[in-house]
Amino acid sequence: MSGRTPSGFLTAAVALYAEGAALIPITAAVSEAGDEGPAQYGMGFVAGAFGGIVAAPLAAAIAVLPALALSRRSAQRFRRDETWIWCLGTVAALAAAGSLAFGTVLVASGSGPGTYAWLWLALTAAFAPPTLLAREARRGRRFMTGWGFGGGCLSAVAAFTTVGLLFAVGILEEYEAPELTAAEMTGTWEDGHGGSLLFAADGTVKAVSVDEFGMDGDPDTWGDPTGDCDGTGRWTFSGDSSWSTQGVNIAVTGCSYGTWSMGGTRQAPTLYVYVSDPDTGERYTLSRRARD
Repeated sequence: MSGRTPSGFLTAAVALYAEGAALIPITAAVSEAGDEGPAQYGMGFVAGAFGGIVAAPLAAAIAVLPALALSRRSAQRFRRDETWIWCLGTVAALAAAGSLAFGTVLVASGSGPGTYAWLWLALTAAFAPPTLLAREARRGRRFMTGWGFGGGCLSAVAAFTTVGLLFAVGILEEYEAPELTAAEMTGTWEDGHGGSLLFAADGTVKAVSVDEFGMDGDPDTWGDPTGDCDGTGRWTFSGDSSWSTQGVNIAVTGCSYGTWSMGGTRQAPTLYVYVSDPDTGERYTLSRRARD
């Protein structure tokens, strides 16, 4: 037993790490097509690559190995052959339990009931291949670790190629932030809970209860609200915003914000600033009030 366990464990860990690599182009494509700007997540990808060295073995230990043990013991209990289909069913059952536990937390936080189904599909899809490969490795099949790594690498290459083709043929399109004229900027931009910026055609801007966030001191406190910003100042366009082609410089006494970035669409534009480490994607956003 002890001679076989490391093989199954290593196979599962390698397969899980390779699966994570395949997710990188998919995540990048979602970011590229959205208004966050994929470059914001560069450090996140690097951190994920190194974090996966720890996360993949941990996931193998707490999810794959227990699934293998439960599959074997349940088959013995019901006097059935422990086939790969039986093993797959065990993974699906454990994924259902996991989706029920995690989904309940998410639904309580405001997610829809469909969260349970999506979680179940995601967990089953993520853990079925590593578990089945680990099962074969434990049964004495050679090269299963290599198959897990090679299959993951091929999946990553296929994902990169597919994403590239989708952008090339126009099914996916790179996001481009809108560029507004001064006339389109005028009016009220709101955060949805009482904060607003009122832009006037003469270059003045009025801030009313605009949220302020801490960005100094302990990084753990970044993004925490520190108060409101109220006052009157000036605004100008700037081409030097974070990741969009157009930014808006705002100078209001008592307000810490400088340049806001343009987001959204031309029909429904937004202004935003990052209120924490940009790699987290945490932003404070204002939307332009609909015009009559």
